[in-house]
Amino acid sequence: MSVAGSIRSKRVIEVLSRLISTHGAPLFLRSDNGPEFVSHAILESIAESGIATALIDLTAA
Repeated sequence: MSVAGSIRSKRVIEVLSRLISTHGAPLFLRSDNGPEFVSHAILESIAESGIATALIDLTAA
């Protein structure tokens, strides 16, 4: 069995949209700065939902 190493931004948007529809939008979304969470498509989708971002700076550790 293999595990996918990354999630495409389109899939992240689909899952977040479903969760927001079911549970409502959070005040902010905290994530690392991986490519799926800093893509323009995801940042636009999050902003359109009224969600602020709180990206974790892994270089500061």
